[in-house]
Amino acid sequence: MFDSLKKRSAQARMEEERFYAKVIEEYENGVVRHGLYAKAIEKSGGNPEKTKALYIQFRVRSLKDESELSHAPDSGRKIGADAYSEAARIADPKGQAWSPLFHILLWVIAPLVLVIIFNNLN
Repeated sequence: MFDSLKKRSAQARMEEERFYAKVIEEYENGVVRHGLYAKAIEKSGGNPEKTKALYIQFRVRSLKDESELSHAPDSGRKIGADAYSEAARIADPKGQAWSPLFHILLWVIAPLVLVIIFNNLN
């Protein structure tokens, strides 16, 4: 009984390591999930290092969730581990990934510029 639990625990750790490797590979190639990245920016207060760490944490959790849903017996329409990748290919047929720097510019710098502009109008 305990050997079975140890084996499942070891398998879970190996799967988690694969998820982390996948997330790092995605991130280094500029492929990010926009919603998760925005959440990471919000939770980090705009700190780039903390944003990256939180994004990795959130993305690994989402991969685990996708894996769980794809293995659930009564999940109806199964969601594969690459469901987001397929959606990204449809949304961006040229395969041009948006870089994390773009998101920082979009969610941090652009609102600051707008605030400065509106304050100067008054």
